[in-house]
Amino acid sequence: DSPAAYLLAVIHSTWQHAGFNQLCGILDLVRDRLIPVIRTEEQMMFLLHMVGPFLQRLHTDKFMRVLFDVTIQLYELLLRVDQSCAHLKYMDTVCDLLYHIKYQFTGDTVKTDAERVVRQLRPALQLRLRFIAQVPINKTE
Repeated sequence: DSPAAYLLAVIHSTWQHAGFNQLCGILDLVRDRLIPVIRTEEQMMFLLHMVGPFLQRLHTDKFMRVLFDVTIQLYELLLRVDQSCAHLKYMDTVCDLLYHIKYQFTGDTVKTDAERVVRQLRPALQLRLRFIAQVPINKTE
């Protein structure tokens, strides 16, 4: 019943019926308009709820470049939020989603970008994402 839930429903309805040009616009929206203003974990979770359901459609409709670029943006977003928040409540959930994306959609295609980002994350996230990016883990956290 919250305004955020209604907004999410409208976004999902719109994107569900979107054509090629509109669906490819997800990347521009995420990269250019949303990620620059997201600072909190809650904002990140809203974006993940917004974009997550459409990763399957991007994959099914063979919009692979958009899918890969959106995935890279999600890693960049995680880094931004990790650096701005002292504690992450949904760390396991976000890591589970990133594993799902890797094993269902991207494989090792975005591995280089993922490893670059994971190296900069806090040790607890590095530990959880150790099968996405093989980086030395500093277990000080």
